[in-house]
Amino acid sequence: MQAASYSKTQIWLHWGIAVLILVQFLAHDGMEH
Repeated sequence: MQAASYSKTQIWLHWGIAVLILVQFLAHDGMEH
């Protein structure tokens, strides 16, 4: 495992996807009520 090649890109991808899923979940939840 090379931490150097991962760090920035991998973290940004991981958090970007996590935020997108969270936003979708919250938006869907808000629409239902």
